[in-house]
Amino acid sequence: LMGVAMFGGDMNYLQALSVAMYAALPPFVIQNLLSLLLLFLVPLDNINPIRDRAGLARMDLGLLVAPAEHPLLYILATSVSIFGAYWLVLTIIGLRHGSSHLSAGYTWTIGISMWVIGLVLVLLMGALFPTLIT
Repeated sequence: LMGVAMFGGDMNYLQALSVAMYAALPPFVIQNLLSLLLLFLVPLDNINPIRDRAGLARMDLGLLVAPAEHPLLYILATSVSIFGAYWLVLTIIGLRHGSSHLSAGYTWTIGISMWVIGLVLVLLMGALFPTLIT
């Protein structure tokens, strides 16, 4: 809502809430359905409740990095995911159609800046509390 107002667009609270739900719900549902399917397919010995607390269906680069050895690099790697990209695209589409007086470039700027702000906050939390990542 603030990003739209900063770039001269017009949007109220309910429109911003509907854009957020439009962007967050499909990746959440798909990831949880895939995790549920994998729960029945993967043997129980291979499931670690601490490591897999984000879900069994992980499609990010965090699978390539050990979180105990490089916690901040692990956070950066997990931020690059298929579900995150899907969320970003849906956010941009929702902002484009949910607000008035905004061009496509401004919606891309708002969406990517929201992702970067979230990444910086998670990196800050990871730097302050690295034992929570492992």
